[in-house]
Amino acid sequence: MKARGFNVFVFAFSVATLLVGGARLATRSEAAGRSFVSAARRGDVTVMRLWLLAGADVNTRAPEGGGARRWTSPLEAAVEGGQAEAVRLLLARGAEVDSGDLLFAAERGAPETRDLILTESHGRRVCRNSDDGEGALLAASESGREGVVRLLLSYGCGAGGGGVRETALRRAIINGHRGVVAALLEAGADVNHLSEHEIALGGITVLQVALNHQDPEIIALVRRAGAK
Repeated sequence: MKARGFNVFVFAFSVATLLVGGARLATRSEAAGRSFVSAARRGDVTVMRLWLLAGADVNTRAPEGGGARRWTSPLEAAVEGGQAEAVRLLLARGAEVDSGDLLFAAERGAPETRDLILTESHGRRVCRNSDDGEGALLAASESGREGVVRLLLSYGCGAGGGGVRETALRRAIINGHRGVVAALLEAGADVNHLSEHEIALGGITVLQVALNHQDPEIIALVRRAGAK
């Protein structure tokens, strides 16, 4: 504990000295990003505040792990690490919650932090951004994450038309995700919708897709919904 306290003091003193002297820290470097993300994962709000004071980007992404490295934001790291105080700090400093954060929090977030991200205000803002909202709904439907799909639907994702919910429905049928199919139908997905792209490919209907994949329960679901 003493060693850690000394290191934080040295770091703080260095930051303060550079700021007073007018120097610009390389806060957007990969090393700085890793330090910021690591502090968020540990819940070390002292170090996080110092990086923010030094001008670090609250929405930075930094690589973690070896090999095919995963680029992680401080918010993702804090959510996964269960660091509620760190999450609150990042949100207060303007961290952006996007579709990836919603999916990440729903699937991998610790209980202490999940509810800070999965709020109606964050969800509806993400879903108002068509690219983010549509991408999240399609990804969750294709992979069969029924709980996430229902959450996104409750926030209004895909409600703006354009066949998003219908595309999600087809992906869920193709992958055999019965619960997701039911959720999308309950939310009003048009079981007889055909997009221009689908028409150009021969006009294969949702019912035909279901029949081709031979899941009796899914076939029954779409037929009850009026599929022709």
